[in-house]
Amino acid sequence: MAIEYRLVAEDELQAASEVQSLAFGGHFEPSRLPLMREWFELGDYLGAFDGLDLVGMTLCFPSDMSVPGGSATAACIDGVSVLPSHRRTGILTGMMKRQLAAAHERGIPISALSSSEAPIYGRFGYGIAAENEDWKIERHRTAFRQAYEWGGSLRVVKTERAREVFPQVYRRATARRAGVIQPPSPWWDDLMGVKPDSKSGQSANFYIEYREDDEVEGCAIYRMKKGTVTVWLLLASTQAASAALWRYCFDIDLIRTIKVWKRPIDDPLVWMLHDPRALRRRPQDSLWLRLIDVSKALSSRKYAVDGEIILEVRDD
Repeated sequence: MAIEYRLVAEDELQAASEVQSLAFGGHFEPSRLPLMREWFELGDYLGAFDGLDLVGMTLCFPSDMSVPGGSATAACIDGVSVLPSHRRTGILTGMMKRQLAAAHERGIPISALSSSEAPIYGRFGYGIAAENEDWKIERHRTAFRQAYEWGGSLRVVKTERAREVFPQVYRRATARRAGVIQPPSPWWDDLMGVKPDSKSGQSANFYIEYREDDEVEGCAIYRMKKGTVTVWLLLASTQAASAALWRYCFDIDLIRTIKVWKRPIDDPLVWMLHDPRALRRRPQDSLWLRLIDVSKALSSRKYAVDGEIILEVRDD
């Protein structure tokens, strides 16, 4: 039977969640349906149907992405899923082509995504635009090479406070870094374990903020388990905030190891440590971009000098 491609309807969200869970090796959890509905309201779920059965899906939503000297709208692709029973049949290609065509029709100049496997998206015109690193360091090797001073204060906060304030810190801390997509509301709810239909429940996260002159200049989200601290997010708009937050994470009692996810490759912590080799660094691709409207995309950013360049574009 031929595969039909169409937008997923709201009453098909459970089927979409089941496909996504199975495609990534998990089981459907009814508690995630409200979060799926948040994403549904933010963008378009494109589904691939084999008869009445949903066998593939992907989400596309527009978001601002910082570029040198400004910002541009990007068609962000997420949750790309195909059931194991229907892989290697062209369904992914069918979904990607339709989403890129739809973004072009809407005048969106760029598409962005992160890839679960590196070989997948090059054939659709995407390329690596940014990298990040995962870190691991033993606590006894976290000494700084010099003493840093800060005049602010650190405070542990509750989930509700973090959900309100941390997105603002994210925007300020990343304002001058190209290639940053401001996370939408469902991303924050997922990271913080916030259920859209409930304000109760205890998140596994801990939240810390750094304040100076009544302004939150930095924040961090971490978890603790069996002698390991895992830092999921650490943002700082000043050097003082960065030093204070790292020192807090490194000095937590009863901890042997600190793991840190998704740090920029030019993160200053590398140069702050007394022994930089103690930081075990694993680089990986993070942001993949695809130019949809080449002229509009390249003119949405600024350049250091005036001049002219001619490009030949080959794009199947």
